Amino acid sequence: MDERALVQLEPADIRIKVALPRGNTLNPEETRLVLRLQPDGEAAQVATMPLRLVGSSQGERSSGFFSPAVAVTTYDLALSTEGAAQLRGLQRNVMRLRSESGKVDISVNVSFSEIAEGTKEMRFWVDIKLRANDAYMTLFDGAEIKFKMAEG
Repeated sequence: MDERALVQLEPADIRIKVALPRGNTLNPEETRLVLRLQPDGEAAQVATMPLRLVGSSQGERSSGFFSPAVAVTTYDLALSTEGAAQLRGLQRNVMRLRSESGKVDISVNVSFSEIAEGTKEMRFWVDIKLRANDAYMTLFDGAEIKFKMAEG
């Protein structure tokens, strides 16, 4: 995505899906969409936008060619009112820049409210849709996260 595409985004159209193995729970209030704008020759600008839960569903995700599918809960998220305002602010800043080019990085910071007891590692999936008529793009496809539990 480039700067021109960024200013054309409609906050209400952006959707994020996070799929977690069943028994683990997402904390939507602490999950964030992060856009980092790096214009050529200018300081980077970052928007860390809060999300809101739209809904959830049960299903399966592939964990590889030779591995069984994983039962997951998929959380459908959208920008919160505050997140939409942050995106609009970033878009206004882009339009004021002197730079003609640069890049935009997209990431999602996932927060958990519950992790199944004994979990030492987990695969998860994150997909994003930037426009209402777009298909979802995969950001994380069975990414693995490892947990270190505090002893005591």
